[in-house]
Amino acid sequence: MKKIVSTLVITFFFFGLLKPEAQTAPVDSVKKRQEGLGYENSTWVEDWTNNLDTQSYIAALPQGVNTINVFVGQLALVNGTATINGYSLDTSGTPPGTGAFPDVAALTNFVQQCKAAGCSVKLSIGGQSGTTFGNSWSILTAENVTSFAQALVDLCRTTGADGADFDEELEDTTAASFAGEMAGKFKDLAPDLATSCCVYGGCDANGPWHTCNTAFLSAAVTSQNWCAIDRVYVMTYWDYCPISQNEGFMTAWNTWLAQQHGFTSARISAGVDPTDSTTSPNDGTLNTWISFAYQNGFSTAIWDQSGVNNYIENNWGTVVHDLYAPATSQRKNFWDWFWNVHFKA
Repeated sequence: MKKIVSTLVITFFFFGLLKPEAQTAPVDSVKKRQEGLGYENSTWVEDWTNNLDTQSYIAALPQGVNTINVFVGQLALVNGTATINGYSLDTSGTPPGTGAFPDVAALTNFVQQCKAAGCSVKLSIGGQSGTTFGNSWSILTAENVTSFAQALVDLCRTTGADGADFDEELEDTTAASFAGEMAGKFKDLAPDLATSCCVYGGCDANGPWHTCNTAFLSAAVTSQNWCAIDRVYVMTYWDYCPISQNEGFMTAWNTWLAQQHGFTSARISAGVDPTDSTTSPNDGTLNTWISFAYQNGFSTAIWDQSGVNNYIENNWGTVVHDLYAPATSQRKNFWDWFWNVHFKA
């Protein structure tokens, strides 16, 4: 009898050791990180008329936001080598060497200073179709897309940036697919680095109005077939649409991204331009727009079309933060009250 019991114990122990290994699937670290993402109030840095590598900008830009996307520019082949550049391009009519960041050291200093102030920093590449930066997506091919992904990872590592922002606005599904593939390879090469992308506002129940957005996101997957993009910034600013229509766009994006790519609302940012007539504080709609974002759990992404100086002078990051924060505080206060009344002894 003892022999039979011993045999059973050993058998159960043996299979007990094997069972977890046989049934445990690999955990996608990207998916796990994305599921934990909460509200983000972000902004972009784009202004080639001033050196952003100055203490005044460093001191002012981080206020009110927790993420800065530094617009560094374009993809280029330099002597046949995949390169990310554009941050040192000079403004017309200014002396040579007076671009936003004259060199990598200046860009690195800006990134490090912003991080020291408590801001996450991503390097934003691409841009509007028709511009040198935006059109640079067309340089991607099946042969060089991995090299460009590695070049972007290397620039992030060199500067200490926390990740990259992909702004692919070419109405070309081939270029958009390669850009998405680059994002996927970027995430595979550096799963710890954050990723985001910009999309046009237009969206309905059938999905994005612009096929380049669909093509990019369809191709932006990791080797484990999970979405390689952590956050989507919806460009609901200066699109000549009333705020009610932009609200409809955001609702449609929320549904589509959840169904197609497993997004939560916090990973989707409502675009905000404080000087746009549809979100201007002059008629009170900035409050309406930010309240809509809060009520639906969206993040916020500020793009000041009037430039960095206007952003700093009006402290838009703090304005948006403070409009969003009271609602957050009210929700917290309600749950504190509910807990104290119903559960706390």
